[in-house]
Amino acid sequence: MINKINIMQDYGMIFERVVEKFWGSPKTSIYFAGFYGDNFGTRAILFAIAVKLQNYGYGNRSFTNEEKKYIDDYISVANRNELTHSDNVKFIDFLHSL
Repeated sequence: MINKINIMQDYGMIFERVVEKFWGSPKTSIYFAGFYGDNFGTRAILFAIAVKLQNYGYGNRSFTNEEKKYIDDYISVANRNELTHSDNVKFIDFLHSL
């Protein structure tokens, strides 16, 4: 039997990198990792990034139909106020992979 190693990821730091990736580094020091969690702040920031991607894209990158659908579905679930922490973690992983 092969032992699988479960790599713990610090989603607070990944969240911070994602925010800076899409919005740039702030002029004053703010640690977005402190906003990470199952709270309104995290959902609001991720929703704003999703809407920006839906309306303006991401640089010269074009999204596949699956990626567009994933972004649209995330926004739809957020509009119904039905986002779970798991949804946010999956969306952070998606954004981090772009």
